[in-house]
Amino acid sequence: MNFFVSKDGNDQWSGTLDSPAAADGPFASLERSRDTIRKLKLEGKLNQPVEVQVREGTYYLAEPLQFWGADSGTEQCPITYTAYPGETPVLSGGRRISEWQPYKDKIVCAGLPEVRAGRWWFRQLFFNGRRMIRSRRPKVDPKDPLYGGWTFIEAPVPETNELDSVKKIDLDRTWRFKTDPQKAGATEKWFAPDTPDGDWPQLSTGQVWDMQGYKDYHGTAWYRTRFKMPGDFDTQRHLWLLFGAVSKEAHVYIDGRKVFERTGATTGMDPNALWDKPFKFDARPLLQPGHEHSIAVRVDSEAYIGGIWRSVSLVSTESDVLPESLIGIVENAVAFRYEKNVFPHRWAKPGQAEVFVLPGKSWISDIIPVKDVDFDRRTIHLTRPVGPTRNTLTPCNALTIGNRFYVENNLEDLDRPGEWCLDTDTGTVYFWPPEGDVETGEITAPAIVRLIEMIGTQDEPVRHITLRGFTLTQTQAQFPTPETYYKKPNAGQTLYMENTQDCAVDDNLFDSVGGDAIRLQNNNARNRIAGNEIKDAGAYGIFLGGMQHGFCRSDTSSGDLPSPTAWHRDFEDRDVAVKAWPRSKNHLIHNNHIHHVGIFEKHACGIAFFGISAADVVVSHNLIHHTPRFGIGLMSGFGRVTIEHNEIHHVSLETCDTGGICANRWYTYENDPDLRRGNIIRFNYIRDVIGCGAYEMRLEPDSTGKRDDRIFTPYYSWAIYFDNGPMDVHVYGNICARNTLGGIMISHYAQDITVENNIFVDSGQSQVYLALAGDTANVRFRKNIFSFTRPEADFMRMNLGLDVDLARVITEFDKNLFFPEAGGEVTFSGLPGEAVMRTETATQEDRGHTLESWREIGYDRHSVVADPLFMDPANDNYDLAPDSPALELGFEPIDTGKIGLIRGGGTASK
Repeated sequence: MNFFVSKDGNDQWSGTLDSPAAADGPFASLERSRDTIRKLKLEGKLNQPVEVQVREGTYYLAEPLQFWGADSGTEQCPITYTAYPGETPVLSGGRRISEWQPYKDKIVCAGLPEVRAGRWWFRQLFFNGRRMIRSRRPKVDPKDPLYGGWTFIEAPVPETNELDSVKKIDLDRTWRFKTDPQKAGATEKWFAPDTPDGDWPQLSTGQVWDMQGYKDYHGTAWYRTRFKMPGDFDTQRHLWLLFGAVSKEAHVYIDGRKVFERTGATTGMDPNALWDKPFKFDARPLLQPGHEHSIAVRVDSEAYIGGIWRSVSLVSTESDVLPESLIGIVENAVAFRYEKNVFPHRWAKPGQAEVFVLPGKSWISDIIPVKDVDFDRRTIHLTRPVGPTRNTLTPCNALTIGNRFYVENNLEDLDRPGEWCLDTDTGTVYFWPPEGDVETGEITAPAIVRLIEMIGTQDEPVRHITLRGFTLTQTQAQFPTPETYYKKPNAGQTLYMENTQDCAVDDNLFDSVGGDAIRLQNNNARNRIAGNEIKDAGAYGIFLGGMQHGFCRSDTSSGDLPSPTAWHRDFEDRDVAVKAWPRSKNHLIHNNHIHHVGIFEKHACGIAFFGISAADVVVSHNLIHHTPRFGIGLMSGFGRVTIEHNEIHHVSLETCDTGGICANRWYTYENDPDLRRGNIIRFNYIRDVIGCGAYEMRLEPDSTGKRDDRIFTPYYSWAIYFDNGPMDVHVYGNICARNTLGGIMISHYAQDITVENNIFVDSGQSQVYLALAGDTANVRFRKNIFSFTRPEADFMRMNLGLDVDLARVITEFDKNLFFPEAGGEVTFSGLPGEAVMRTETATQEDRGHTLESWREIGYDRHSVVADPLFMDPANDNYDLAPDSPALELGFEPIDTGKIGLIRGGGTASK
């Protein structure tokens, strides 16, 4: 049985003809076809498969097309909504804007009464189907669109006036530096003003010594400088010497006399917790106006990063101010100071603008309305703090020094073709058309969030409906919302599915949508998502998610499962969480091309799972590239997800602490047959996982970034990243090439992880990173190939908790092939970095671990150092020659021809 829908149709016709003929023809709307099928079903006349074919043209939807349980097909009589053969119908959430009037120069404007009345608002404008740029400053850099169009937060500021009287003398000049491994400096009086230091190296106090040529050093070191106290500076009530941060313990000397200690003993804190804590002390008795003084600082840092890494300054002020406020650390900041010479205009209506920012540690983005701007103080006041920040995650996501941002939607900044802005006070949209004029193009703005909803109930799910061959476009972003939270599904959805079973979404194009392209929310089963292309999405490509609150005791707003420590400690929480998590099982996500997503939400990735039990889901043959965060991410859930034959490249372009494939708090649960098994990651090709951060200090070693190294890229990313408690995972037959920190990272509380028959090639710092602590056991590496060309790279970077029994943690590491092409040794090391601090692991005391010393412990005794004989690695061909020595170790060749999209296969091959 066939029905037809056409732009030339009529909902009063029968819908059984594909073109108008006499007084009959196709329907005009999808809603009419759906209602007709629903009526047939209710009358008991649905006794054969039904296909609704939709003709060419753009169908503007004023509300979502809804399917309920009553609209379901059956296994014998499925219902398919599909494009008419050879045609591409478009479903659009856009609304046309017309009646444009000249405004100024080439800018035109149009009045929108619904906007003025508060019934319509939008963050996107389209010209002939292309998303335009909302007016902004700094401008988009067409030569470097990812990293070129940003400015930086100079410092968050409190909303009070406590900083009004603050005056500072910056002492962040280059200091003399000398390591003191024998701790002889105190005895030899390196603090004395007349101690010769001309041959001491020079270091900046704006960065740890690890990043300035001393990454292998952990112990005691000294800093020295001299400065002249101005005669007119000490005029207020307080005079302090302020240290932004010293890692870890600090002993301060002025003119040869110890005047202050900041240690574990003097603070009562764990010395390892002091590394980022600012401190100040009264300097008035120690300094004389007009005199030159010497300052020496002894820093004791036995592990992690070391040195004076934040500003040192002399501060004068009338009121007492916390050192955190003085250096720009403001909890839940709603105001920040911007840098000089960034904004050329004094905006007439700054309250119409928004700040687009990647806050904190650069895991997420936020878009925050501007409350007001104090141009004289270079301060932007916001209407709220960063939204995705609650409880334990506040320090990671709050506004901080060095975060990158831009301001958009000010009329004064509309000065280029293709830019626009919206004044909600007057209900006026302003636009500079990119070519021609408004009469020659179609201008639209999105008016609805969803285009299609498939919402059943647990008693009556939506079943056996297929959507095929459509282009879906121009939906509202709906990000952020008051419910926005890190990782949790929080953007709008173009196609929304809940309580669906045995449905299919095949061969569609999702183009320039505002939120997620496809969302499977809460309970769903046996659906197929295959052959789709998803591009220019505002948020995620495909998201399987749920939203439960309160199960992580330390962060009840997050929707996360308990942390690994709590999961292994508080057994009573497990049953409760498992029962609360919805089930989304037995899906096939296959042969989709997902790219350039996360336009607004930078935590977005190609395919994501969060807050669900996803038992026996297969993610296969997808091509994913150009995402701001993960390629594929699994967050806070249960169940076996098999990730196989996918090609992932150029992902994690805009955030850090990330991976091509990432799993975080994805647990197994022994008491449930669906959830007792962990993930399988096999036969994937993952390359060029980049990573990007912009905040106060680089915390991971890698190459120089952008904008004078203020945007760190490449930075802090891996190909396969197991963060927070991976369990029962098999990693087999993957190729991981040219990734920033490593090919694979396994974090604390890892249990039963097998990594075998993989190729790890040319990652920047190491091919393997193990940061193992807590209840960790049974990590196995066997029959892998490790090949790397950078002389400074290791095959493994390993950090261990102080109580870790290595023999229990790593139960097998053998029959691997190592090839340090540049003639370097096969070494492994412990290095400082962000992951070390987060997992409370320690760096290795001695970096000189070699393959020989590793073998003495009992590992890699049957491994070899040899050329694996890749066929053409310069052109990314990692097939092995027939005489490769890896084959003698039992390595099984990887069939690279089966990785990635199945070209021309359509859904028939899925």
